[in-house]
Amino acid sequence: MARNPLKATWLAVVVLAGSTLAQADTLRGFSAVDRPYLVGADKVCTPLPVANAIANGTPQCRTLPVDQLAKLDFGPGTVESGGSAKIKAVISGTKLTVSEGDAVLVTWQANDPLGKVVAVERSKFGDRIAVTYTVRRLGRDMTDVVGFDLIKAGKPLVPTVTPPPVAPTVAPTVAPLADASQKLVTFARTRTGKQAIKAWLIVLSAEPDFAEARFGAAKAFAQTKDNANAILNLEQLRKSQAPDAVEWLVAARFDAAFAKLRADAKFRMAVGLDTSISHIAPSPYERVMGFGGAWEQTGTSCDTPTVSLKLTQDRKFNLTVRSACEGMVSNSKYKGTWQLTTGAKPALQLTLPNKDRAAEVIACAFVAKGEEEALQCPLDEDLILTVLPVRR
Repeated sequence: MARNPLKATWLAVVVLAGSTLAQADTLRGFSAVDRPYLVGADKVCTPLPVANAIANGTPQCRTLPVDQLAKLDFGPGTVESGGSAKIKAVISGTKLTVSEGDAVLVTWQANDPLGKVVAVERSKFGDRIAVTYTVRRLGRDMTDVVGFDLIKAGKPLVPTVTPPPVAPTVAPTVAPLADASQKLVTFARTRTGKQAIKAWLIVLSAEPDFAEARFGAAKAFAQTKDNANAILNLEQLRKSQAPDAVEWLVAARFDAAFAKLRADAKFRMAVGLDTSISHIAPSPYERVMGFGGAWEQTGTSCDTPTVSLKLTQDRKFNLTVRSACEGMVSNSKYKGTWQLTTGAKPALQLTLPNKDRAAEVIACAFVAKGEEEALQCPLDEDLILTVLPVRR
């Protein structure tokens, strides 16, 4: 049977850890002997416990073989629909509220903006409720199911785990410049060579630790073939305590003005081409942007498309997914902003804007892949984007 190219376009957005692609989730019933509910053909999920009409976290699921599914004796529940429905679900942003008459049974906050309620179903004895809803990820609507356990009974098949909180976003804090210095910076950005040298040095006389000015001076000296002063300014930038100094040092690695200096040992040391800029370990910014900000996954089939993620210094990104399947070629492109987050394990946060809904946020982590460091970005429990750096 021929693969649907439209479906392949969406499913090809990411490369999965086990080469398994996500499908729309459909509720298939509740267990008659335990607490779980069945999603799709073989995914068994533990409903979220409800306390004081509040449920937290994300349902934990796992796939089971046919013989184990049979032991759990899954059967259909009662669909609540139309004007005679006793139980109703309402969505507002990321909040889902399930009520019976005037009484609120449960409220739940999702991680992503919710779309609309597709179906509400309760188990035979009314002790569990499952809501099928749409959720928007990467600009597309997908279907998910969330279940709620209204009583404390039995031991869950899969332990409920509350996801760790997302670390606060951290951006370099650069002290504002005086008005006169800011005007000089604006002027210097439009100049090259000797004019730029003069403007940037005036800025540095007033703002000696302004990282962009130090980079600008180094670049202008390189344009006038004064390599000694170009490297000297980069070395001073390396010693700077400015929070954005690392960004300009990384930018110098790839700027055309320094092309003829890339073989110079002093230049390479200053910008960290051979060693970490921090002398200890690469900073999160250097890990993300150190090779130029380009990351990719090379595709070879319908299930492994080519994925290109390009990050820029101004905190913007472009994501391109190219799928070639049975003679059909499709390209999907996305744009957004990125930020670094702090915590025990630094991470990258991608934000995709939506016109009519709240922005979508994807948290990416650094992971080892062979001898290289990759970025792994889970879109949901099944979809995982894994990309490697493109070395210039």
